[in-house]
Amino acid sequence: MVAVVTTIGRSSTADAAVEATAAPPPAFVVAAAKRETAVLGDPDPTSAQYVLTRHRAAVQASSAATVTRNQPVYLIVLTGQFKTGPVGPAPGRVVTGTFATEVLDARTGRDTDFGIGSRRVPIRSLGIVGDLLPYMKGAAAPACSAPDLRATAGLQGATGSQLGGVTISNGGTLACTLPAKPLIALSWRERQLFVRTTPFPSGWLSRMNPHWGHRISVLAPRAGAQVILQWFNWCGPTPWGSRRGFHLTVALRVPHQPAPIHATTTELAVAPYCNRKPRAGTGSMLRVSPFVAPS
Repeated sequence: MVAVVTTIGRSSTADAAVEATAAPPPAFVVAAAKRETAVLGDPDPTSAQYVLTRHRAAVQASSAATVTRNQPVYLIVLTGQFKTGPVGPAPGRVVTGTFATEVLDARTGRDTDFGIGSRRVPIRSLGIVGDLLPYMKGAAAPACSAPDLRATAGLQGATGSQLGGVTISNGGTLACTLPAKPLIALSWRERQLFVRTTPFPSGWLSRMNPHWGHRISVLAPRAGAQVILQWFNWCGPTPWGSRRGFHLTVALRVPHQPAPIHATTTELAVAPYCNRKPRAGTGSMLRVSPFVAPS
């Protein structure tokens, strides 16, 4: 959807009061803002803001339009001297404005709506507003998120447990920061498997593989990292059957992001043996490493 921005909002001074509390923007949001300002002829905008909200609210605020879907989205609001190429039937008309907006699906990274006009957008009414300019200028690194990353998963039998992990790569154009503690969940056919997560014992990772002793906090474009997993003692139900393996899905959640990164094992996995049956629950434990260098 393309629209002319006609709504009126608050001053940028009022918006600045809440910017410090916003979570870092995902890398795909920063990349989209940089592309938009370059295409619209002002790569050095005076203001660039973002907010995580819902699709209907973002479109209503940015263009006074209505949409049927209401998925989580990021709304970007840019201030500068903007100009489009010819719009509409030939020969078309050039649209200019001091405000440009873009709406991005938070789960997929796809842009859904765009607008340009001369009136302010009430972005502050939609949630906690953040400042994109430090990230666009390279003074701060954005966060890694599901649309930025590609992931694969695999587990193999290892002395009564299943050892393996998730390998990720940065498919975007900007370096992004990884969380200090990955949040991991296991599932089979969208049914979560209840496991207790815990860190690896101190020194275990580096003894097993020197690469696993090197933590990674920033992921460059096309670079990779791993989260090592070791799964023990599954005493829960086995709806996949007792005599064959199954495709296990690993969900890696990034704090403050609405969508996890999913990776399903390409080869069949096998649940670890039930060595100690609990009085209640599955009795299962999953060791989870930080993000480490690929082996």
